[in-house]
Amino acid sequence: MVGEFGEEFATGANLGQTSRELRVWPQQKLLMVMYFRCSAVIHACPPSADTWRIRFFDLTDPVHPTLVATYVPSRKPHEMYLWLDPQDPGRALLWLSTPTTSVDPATANLVITDISRAREEVFTEIAAGNWNQFFPGASDPATYDNDLALHSMTPSADGRRTYLAYLRGGFGVLDTSKIANNQVPPGTVESLNDDLLTPVPLPTWGTGPQCEGHTPAGCAESHSAVPLPGRPFAITIDEVYGTFTVSSFGWPWGWMRTWNVAQPRRPRMLAEYKILQNTTDYTPAPGENELTSYSSHNPTPTRNLVIDAWHSGGLQAIDVSSPRRPVQAGWFSPTPLGAVANEDPALSRGPNKVVTWSFPIIRHGLVYVVDIRNGLYVLRYTGPHAKEVKRIRFLEGNSNLGDALRLAHGRDR
Repeated sequence: MVGEFGEEFATGANLGQTSRELRVWPQQKLLMVMYFRCSAVIHACPPSADTWRIRFFDLTDPVHPTLVATYVPSRKPHEMYLWLDPQDPGRALLWLSTPTTSVDPATANLVITDISRAREEVFTEIAAGNWNQFFPGASDPATYDNDLALHSMTPSADGRRTYLAYLRGGFGVLDTSKIANNQVPPGTVESLNDDLLTPVPLPTWGTGPQCEGHTPAGCAESHSAVPLPGRPFAITIDEVYGTFTVSSFGWPWGWMRTWNVAQPRRPRMLAEYKILQNTTDYTPAPGENELTSYSSHNPTPTRNLVIDAWHSGGLQAIDVSSPRRPVQAGWFSPTPLGAVANEDPALSRGPNKVVTWSFPIIRHGLVYVVDIRNGLYVLRYTGPHAKEVKRIRFLEGNSNLGDALRLAHGRDR
């Protein structure tokens, strides 16, 4: 360890909050950190005020970052995607999910903010959208288990399409070409409400696939929706905790699906990828169904691989060269520490003490991933399509930095 943030950033005003999301804009030497209130029930955080902000730190001296700006989004954010304009290296946007069950079209589930002038403390929200209004019966949140909200989103590398992971709503594709092409008039906030391409109800809700052990409404608890770079396919990730959080959760938890998105108005599910614990061949051990999650979580795709942090299932490498037949290409599960200061109430109080969590980052062919109980791991992938990983200089699942644009253009070398 070479350094750490001082107490003014780690404690005090941040008590009870999580430094939930981290991104770096390397060209500007800026680190951005999203803070918001962490759940006292699910993750044992101290009770705190419901405040949020994104802080920007100067990395000119990376061992001693200095605070240069603070942005308070108009709505509480949950996840963020950093997008750099391929046509304008000085233009950077943040896609922010701002989950809400409201059907008010003016209450955003998604906010897009221009952060190009972050060093001047200028943050301009340029677009917003909420599609709850289009779901039948959504005016009563119970229709969707009080969970109809946008969890996260992934724009294509060129920004023209955005893939939506809509919790109990399912998977959708949004037209964001106006945003990518910088066509929003200055001083206005573009409404994205009418730009949804995928019909509602979205796939995997209601008329979509049903899951054993889950409610009749369907099994969507959509956490991530990510395009496979340079190919007309996408993956969706469902994240499901144990019954400690919601009685309908637990086995078989959540898994990955592959989709044909060549026609975004009619996306077609092609296949599912599950580990043993997501199948009927598995019987949860005592405590697992309640306090463990063998669920897919954060994926980083290359052209033919998906590297996914699968909670207690460890890190999964999935061969998607044939999207109709995704297969396991490799896996890693850390040896848990004997004891930690505080077990996560929902994820590590059960018998399995592995909680692989973060978006894997690939840098110079090595894979970096965090287990929130056991630490940081740096791995070398040696399975099928290993050369594809070895050639990557930098790739992460929640930005279009590094090799993202090259892969999107179908250039594997």
